[in-house]
Amino acid sequence: MTFLLDLTRAGATGKVLIKIVAQALDDAWDKIEKSGSGFARPAYANATREEIAKHMIEVAGRGERDQHILAEDAVRFLAENYKF
Repeated sequence: MTFLLDLTRAGATGKVLIKIVAQALDDAWDKIEKSGSGFARPAYANATREEIAKHMIEVAGRGERDQHILAEDAVRFLAENYKF
Protein backbone atom coordinates (compact mmCIF):
# COMPACT_ATOMS: atom_id res chain seq x y z
CA MET A 1 0.00 0.00 0.00
CA THR A 2 2.98 2.32 -0.14
CA PHE A 3 1.88 2.92 -3.71
CA LEU A 4 -1.14 4.84 -2.36
CA LEU A 5 1.09 6.99 -0.17
CA ASP A 6 3.30 7.70 -3.16
CA LEU A 7 0.23 8.74 -5.16
CA THR A 8 -0.88 11.22 -2.54
CA ARG A 9 2.60 12.75 -2.59
CA ALA A 10 2.67 12.86 -6.41
CA GLY A 11 0.32 15.83 -6.58
CA ALA A 12 -1.74 16.28 -9.73
CA THR A 13 -0.40 13.15 -11.42
CA GLY A 14 -1.39 11.07 -8.41
CA LYS A 15 -4.84 12.63 -8.32
CA VAL A 16 -5.40 11.72 -11.97
CA LEU A 17 -4.35 8.13 -11.32
CA ILE A 18 -6.62 7.87 -8.29
CA LYS A 19 -9.49 9.10 -10.47
CA ILE A 20 -8.67 6.50 -13.15
CA VAL A 21 -8.64 3.68 -10.59
CA ALA A 22 -11.87 4.91 -8.97
CA GLN A 23 -13.64 5.05 -12.34
CA ALA A 24 -12.29 1.61 -13.25
CA LEU A 25 -13.64 0.27 -9.95
CA ASP A 26 -17.07 1.67 -10.75
CA ASP A 27 -16.92 0.14 -14.25
CA ALA A 28 -15.89 -3.26 -12.94
CA TRP A 29 -18.56 -3.17 -10.25
CA ASP A 30 -21.26 -2.34 -12.80
CA LYS A 31 -20.21 -5.38 -14.84
CA ILE A 32 -20.28 -7.62 -11.78
CA GLU A 33 -23.71 -6.37 -10.75
CA LYS A 34 -25.15 -6.69 -14.26
CA SER A 35 -23.81 -10.24 -14.56
CA GLY A 36 -26.01 -11.33 -11.66
CA SER A 37 -22.99 -12.66 -9.79
CA GLY A 38 -23.50 -13.70 -6.21
CA PHE A 39 -20.51 -11.53 -5.34
CA ALA A 40 -22.74 -8.50 -5.87
CA ARG A 41 -25.16 -9.62 -3.16
CA PRO A 42 -25.20 -7.33 -0.12
CA ALA A 43 -23.52 -9.91 2.10
CA TYR A 44 -20.49 -10.09 -0.22
CA ALA A 45 -20.43 -6.69 -1.94
CA ASN A 46 -18.07 -4.82 0.39
CA ALA A 47 -15.50 -7.60 0.53
CA THR A 48 -15.69 -8.10 -3.23
CA ARG A 49 -15.22 -4.41 -3.97
CA GLU A 50 -12.28 -4.33 -1.57
CA GLU A 51 -10.59 -7.27 -3.30
CA ILE A 52 -10.98 -5.87 -6.80
CA ALA A 53 -9.84 -2.43 -5.61
CA LYS A 54 -6.69 -3.94 -4.10
CA HIS A 55 -6.04 -5.78 -7.33
CA MET A 56 -6.50 -2.61 -9.40
CA ILE A 57 -4.13 -0.68 -7.16
CA GLU A 58 -1.54 -3.42 -7.58
CA VAL A 59 -1.92 -3.43 -11.37
CA ALA A 60 -1.83 0.38 -11.52
CA GLY A 61 1.30 0.25 -9.38
CA ARG A 62 2.94 -1.80 -12.13
CA GLY A 63 2.16 0.96 -14.62
CA GLU A 64 -1.27 0.27 -16.13
CA ARG A 65 -3.19 3.51 -16.72
CA ASP A 66 -6.06 2.45 -18.98
CA GLN A 67 -9.35 2.56 -17.08
CA HIS A 68 -10.97 -0.08 -19.30
CA ILE A 69 -8.06 -2.50 -19.01
CA LEU A 70 -8.03 -2.08 -15.23
CA ALA A 71 -11.78 -2.83 -15.06
CA GLU A 72 -11.62 -5.86 -17.37
CA ASP A 73 -8.58 -7.23 -15.56
CA ALA A 74 -10.30 -6.89 -12.19
CA VAL A 75 -13.40 -8.76 -13.37
CA ARG A 76 -11.18 -11.49 -14.84
CA PHE A 77 -9.16 -11.63 -11.59
CA LEU A 78 -12.33 -12.14 -9.59
CA ALA A 79 -13.61 -14.87 -11.91
CA GLU A 80 -10.29 -16.74 -11.93
CA ASN A 81 -9.48 -16.52 -8.24
CA TYR A 82 -12.80 -16.63 -6.40
CA LYS A 83 -15.65 -19.07 -6.78
CA PHE A 84 -19.13 -18.32 -5.59
